[in-house]
Amino acid sequence: MKNNVDYALEKARKNTPISLYGEVIESMKEVLLNEIRTKLQPDKLERLIEWYFNKIGADRVEIPAKNEKLKRDKSDGDIIADFELLKVRVLVQAKYHEGKTDDWAIEQIHKYSEQLEELEDDEYTYINWVITTANDFTKEAISLAKEKEVRLINGSDFSEMLIDAGLEGLSQSF
Repeated sequence: MKNNVDYALEKARKNTPISLYGEVIESMKEVLLNEIRTKLQPDKLERLIEWYFNKIGADRVEIPAKNEKLKRDKSDGDIIADFELLKVRVLVQAKYHEGKTDDWAIEQIHKYSEQLEELEDDEYTYINWVITTANDFTKEAISLAKEKEVRLINGSDFSEMLIDAGLEGLSQSF
């Protein structure tokens, strides 16, 4: 934190414009991510993601049962968020990881999405995400995500999404 203040002061002395918003967000998201990593567990991460979707206006958010019958052939989805007016359904595979998340998460959510789309005869557009607490994804994960059209969200990006949505109400227990 002190380094960020020193950096901002140095820029001010040089009469260089700074983005106070950007500087604050960078500091806050690292603090938030550290709290997520140290205080939550996998099931609580799922509930935090559920909270996020409710916060941004999803009409329905569900955490499917771990043994749901739809989850066959090692498919998995941890959160389903529906946005009724848009007819968009976001499926999320949540990973409570350190280091890097591999391509297994992409395989799981892609298979789950295919199975849901087969079963459901609806007008929804399915969007698949993998959210991880890890810093990054492996090269294989990045490549497969492009191929399967899965959005990859690392811990830092997810923290920023939470901040942008507003932290009011985050005081509930997870």
